Amino acid sequence: MRTPPDPTKAREWYEKAAAAGNAVAMRNLGVLYANGQGVPQDQTKAREWYEKAAAAGDAGAMRNLGVLYADGQGVAQDYPKAREWTEKAATAGDASAMSNLGVFYANGQGVTQDYPKAREWYEKAAAAGEAGAMRNLGVFYANGQGVAQDYPKARELFKKAGDAQALGSLAWYALLAHEPADALSAAERALAIDPSLLWIEINRAHALMYLGRAEEARALFLAHKDKAILGNNKIWQQSVGADFAKLRKAGIEHQQMTEIEVALGIPKQ
Repeated sequence: MRTPPDPTKAREWYEKAAAAGNAVAMRNLGVLYANGQGVPQDQTKAREWYEKAAAAGDAGAMRNLGVLYADGQGVAQDYPKAREWTEKAATAGDASAMSNLGVFYANGQGVTQDYPKAREWYEKAAAAGEAGAMRNLGVFYANGQGVAQDYPKARELFKKAGDAQALGSLAWYALLAHEPADALSAAERALAIDPSLLWIEINRAHALMYLGRAEEARALFLAHKDKAILGNNKIWQQSVGADFAKLRKAGIEHQQMTEIEVALGIPKQ
């Protein structure tokens, strides 16, 4: 029989291990304080435990300090400091930190924006099995950032990453490659992981349309009218309209597009 989680008891044991000098226990105490598990949430206390763990050489604590400084939790937001701690963790072999460092270079946070440098860190993280880095590398290949644009390579990386966001991107680039069956498969796999991602539902609707499954496509296109699409500050029909414009520009027209635009009140772009 599995013992139910007990954050309070966990804290007691972590404190004993931390008092004995265990760096991982120090970091785990920081996580408990950061999340308010078994203790009142306290980002300052979390930072203190991360600092103790980092001083003892724990790479995960260094990475977490980088996140705190990047987000301004328990400290003033400080991207140079975030990059410094993240780089220490990455140099110590932490794959998530390598990926985070790539993000800093991609966005110019705490460093001068440098796509080739970002790519290098994403590649190191991807080689260590970090799915987020594989996804970010896929975006680089899709957009030609720090590398020559290569859609097949982007799709390969999205597929390898295998998380919901990556599979959603895989669905989109399969549509651009005139492979709606692959797009539908990727979208449905992504939605099985996270059904809340409405932008992937749009990719699924596109795939159904191109596969000639008109009634299913129409029902799906109309099902989410006026709903907000998290992450891109658009509502459903605005995102559908933007996608149609991109698909037409790529020469991938479909007769049902006009019908859907009329039904959703989308001005043709």
